[in-house]
Amino acid sequence: LEWLKPCGGAMMLPSWLVGAFSADCQSAASCSASRPRQPVACKVLCAQIEYEKRVDLERRLGAVPNLDLFLLHDKAHGVELRCVKSSRDTLEALLASHGHRILTAYWECRQRLWDLPVEPLLLNHTFILLEIDGGELVVCTERYGEQLEVMLGEGHLMQIFATTFRATGERRCALAGQTRFALGPKAGTPRLTVSGFLAWLNGPMLRMWEPYCFFRANGGHYAQEVEAFLEGTAPTRVEHDGRAHPMRQVAAATGRPASDDGDMCCVAPRVTSRTTWFLEDGCITDRLDVLTAVQANGEALEYAAEEFRSDRSIVLAAVAQNGHALRFAADALRADQEVVLAAVMQDSTSLQYAAERLKVDPKVLLATLPSNRMGPPPPRRRGEGAAGSGPVSPSKASMASRSWRDIHGPSSSPAVPEATAAHTAEVASRLTDRQQSVRQAACQALGRIGGEVAGAHAAELAERLVDEDPAVREAACQALHHLGAPVAAPFAGAIASRLKDEHPNVRLAACKALGRFGGASAPYAEALATCLADQSPQVRTAAQRTLERVGHGAVDALVVGLEARDIGARQAACQSLGRLGIEVIGHSAAASLAVCMDDERWQVRAAACEALGQMGERGSEPHACRITMLLGDEDGDVRRAALEALLQLGGALGHCAGYVAAHLNDARWPVRAAACKALGRMGGAAEAYTSALAQLARHDVDVQEAACDALHRLGVEA
Repeated sequence: LEWLKPCGGAMMLPSWLVGAFSADCQSAASCSASRPRQPVACKVLCAQIEYEKRVDLERRLGAVPNLDLFLLHDKAHGVELRCVKSSRDTLEALLASHGHRILTAYWECRQRLWDLPVEPLLLNHTFILLEIDGGELVVCTERYGEQLEVMLGEGHLMQIFATTFRATGERRCALAGQTRFALGPKAGTPRLTVSGFLAWLNGPMLRMWEPYCFFRANGGHYAQEVEAFLEGTAPTRVEHDGRAHPMRQVAAATGRPASDDGDMCCVAPRVTSRTTWFLEDGCITDRLDVLTAVQANGEALEYAAEEFRSDRSIVLAAVAQNGHALRFAADALRADQEVVLAAVMQDSTSLQYAAERLKVDPKVLLATLPSNRMGPPPPRRRGEGAAGSGPVSPSKASMASRSWRDIHGPSSSPAVPEATAAHTAEVASRLTDRQQSVRQAACQALGRIGGEVAGAHAAELAERLVDEDPAVREAACQALHHLGAPVAAPFAGAIASRLKDEHPNVRLAACKALGRFGGASAPYAEALATCLADQSPQVRTAAQRTLERVGHGAVDALVVGLEARDIGARQAACQSLGRLGIEVIGHSAAASLAVCMDDERWQVRAAACEALGQMGERGSEPHACRITMLLGDEDGDVRRAALEALLQLGGALGHCAGYVAAHLNDARWPVRAAACKALGRMGGAAEAYTSALAQLARHDVDVQEAACDALHRLGVEA
């Protein structure tokens, strides 16, 4: 009886807790796992939280303080935020428009039941915050009594509002703690979308809903069910009395009247609008019912029996409603041109689920062009521009290029038969279309077709390199990159001119395209070397790799890059010369590289040491004295790089064993480990230091493995 709350100077139990505790005490003895679960209607409260400035004037004026209009204090930034809470009728109205977004993490938040310095018996109320697309949006879901409460809003705003107020607007007690858990394949959990979470709420969750019980059906139990679903451990089926009634499920999905006999799987009226979960139990065998379901929601095909996934009419109806339903079709239908055409006409990104031979079919690729899609346009994702919206920003161009690579895979693709030349010509005719999105898609389609058929239009693609829209210029560079050296090499000069483009994504695509041509890009090595100082890290990396692919023809440009004003450019030039090797760059360039060991910046000195070490004994021996001097460098990374470079000399550097052994006591463990490795290669000259190596092997956990290996090489047991 420590569950007390101060009220008016007296200590008394909250009325809601008294009622719940009394009811639980009376029914606890009768609760049993074997008792049939009776269906219970669930009341759902949905709310959307928005910044006040983003709400239309009429709703803003109608907002009631302390009920709809809230003033929040952002402690992190020391500012006040004004927001409006708007009610939504259904879960679909709140979440369906964000169905394609990805759930990336969730927070388990624990709220005190009342504000006391110490929480009695460690009791608390638990609710869940779901991060969408890295926290761009946040959903708050919780059970409060017999009510399910769901809120949606922008990430930062929701992090403050949801931890302060409920969906009803009632202020919460203080948080007792919160823990974040990542979601997705990298975290070992399934990849989940908002639509999947919505289907679970409207299906399995509502079928498992029980009357409120303090001991077995409260907010904490609901939070556990949500977490089990997010982590992929939730049960996929719930039956009442050990049996399911197919006709009730058909009625819920199709809206047909059901007979009065049998148990209902769910009585929540909101479930009748959903068409995905009811197929999950595999109880529907009527073809017309499945067809009705996929016409309402194409992705319901995922739960259909195998015979229906192979049914051409059902699959066509599913992909016409949602192109991404193609991924649930049978393999034979994913290789059917008509089915794939129907899918890409609805959503061009569904091409990724088609059979490989259809991914390069010009007729299918032509259907992906925005002007050819007859169905409703696909939902716009973050950062994408609408068709015909004119020039897009660099971030939008980047999104377009990533989408193309994700859909079509690696750049190499089989050539298309000559019989498709007419379709390819029609695709090429769209390169001059008035709409930016059509020109961009035409460039991408030609790049994917490849071979001699698309190569005949390489000159037309090269003309798009000076298009007014950066996304089109980027797509043209990528298309010429896919066509390869034999066809696109004559246009290397036009591509190289894009290395100075104002948009980083275009410069990046140009670097990669020149890298595909190999030695043929040697005349443009100097222009590529200037990209080593580019503001974009991706462009710098691409330019560096392209220069390495050019090979001997890029050596002079890289040597010039050793004297660049930009630190990153000098460092990248050192790294590239080291990877090319002494056989390619020669001793003259190696001498220029050695000069960089006197650079004022430690990053360049370390890169020069590492590059000489990569060249082996032939490259590092002429500069051994200069490398040895860097053993006394003030920076630990430079000392480590110098020791690793001396590894290539081995016994030839026996007279420096004392200098190397002095670093066995270095403050940084990578330096100590490198010193152990170097001594292990010096043979007899390092025998005097075996006792020091043995000490490290016994007591220094960080370098224990390196010390034992050195002792083994010297013939001493660790």
